[in-house]
Amino acid sequence: HAGRAVRADQKWYHLHQSQPDLVGYQGALTILPATGKTGSTVVCPGSHKDHAENCARGGKQPRGPFVRLTAPGDAEYCAAKAVQLAPLGAGDLVVWDSRVVHCSTAALLGSSAAQAAGDESVRRGADDAPRPARVVVYASMAPRARASDAVLLSRQKALCVRQTCTHWPFETTCLD
Repeated sequence: HAGRAVRADQKWYHLHQSQPDLVGYQGALTILPATGKTGSTVVCPGSHKDHAENCARGGKQPRGPFVRLTAPGDAEYCAAKAVQLAPLGAGDLVVWDSRVVHCSTAALLGSSAAQAAGDESVRRGADDAPRPARVVVYASMAPRARASDAVLLSRQKALCVRQTCTHWPFETTCLD
């Protein structure tokens, strides 16, 4: 991993669980290799141990289970803990506790840093057409016993019609 040299811009630190006890896990399956130049997943190791403080700092009000870290003190907390998970190869899977603070970084495409580095973040296919710099599949996981048969069936139907659902695999709440 890239360690503590995580870019401070273009961050959207958050966690997907506002209640204190572990509910599930999240994961990112890397389809194309990820580097510091292509963008990657960023986590704050150990932040699940600070879950109550992270949810309460600055008087923030969670939107359901979702908590965005934008209150005073959040940026400093994240900057001190953030680790970019790169490089990751195609097929690598990163899994974290849903109480862990995390975000993604954008590619350095077109930036002066990318140009200075030879802009290796621009990927090309066999036909020389530009390809996305980063492709991942996000997953959320929880014990099977938490989801009813009806929920599993409704989520399978949502998948068949390419509908995106929330990070809670034991309920069916889909996004428009």
